[in-house]
Amino acid sequence: MATAAIYGLLASSSFVVGVVLGLATKPPRRLLAVIIAFGAGVLVSALTFDLMGEAFERETGAYAIGLSLHAEGRSIGIVLLAAVFLANVPESLGSTRAMREEGRSRGYIIGVWTGVGVACVLATMAGYALLAGLSQGWISAILALAAGGILALLADTMFPEAFEHGGRWVALATAVGFACAFLLSELTGSA
Repeated sequence: MATAAIYGLLASSSFVVGVVLGLATKPPRRLLAVIIAFGAGVLVSALTFDLMGEAFERETGAYAIGLSLHAEGRSIGIVLLAAVFLANVPESLGSTRAMREEGRSRGYIIGVWTGVGVACVLATMAGYALLAGLSQGWISAILALAAGGILALLADTMFPEAFEHGGRWVALATAVGFACAFLLSELTGSA
């Protein structure tokens, strides 16, 4: 359970990075879109090779991190943690910028993201504790559901925002994010 809490804290700590950057700076929309596209590419790789790959081999995002700590074979928990960390920074950075533009106070923004971080840690711990005794079939189904949830997030939020403001660099940033997560997966899986 302590490992699940640590993983949850590490994944959630990226929200802090994004919020601090969002409060301390005002990145141009194009740069923010490229950062979001990078994070989206990371998530595409994670859902494709780690979540769906693991689900297929076995015959939501934060629940999946906790559940993945029980996975056999590959180090899916570490890879998923890294992918979520890399994707959370642009998500919280972009959201912080949007909340600032709406006139929200620093206290409000910090409070909202603190709540999100706490919820993610609790979800990771719940995924570890509550879903540990499930059969391989149920674990596969939950990992596939988490992958579908990430895909919906990408299609509904991250890609449209990135393409609206990012220009020609969005495609390259997405590909670079994908490649970084894929390489991390391969390096961790072979360790």
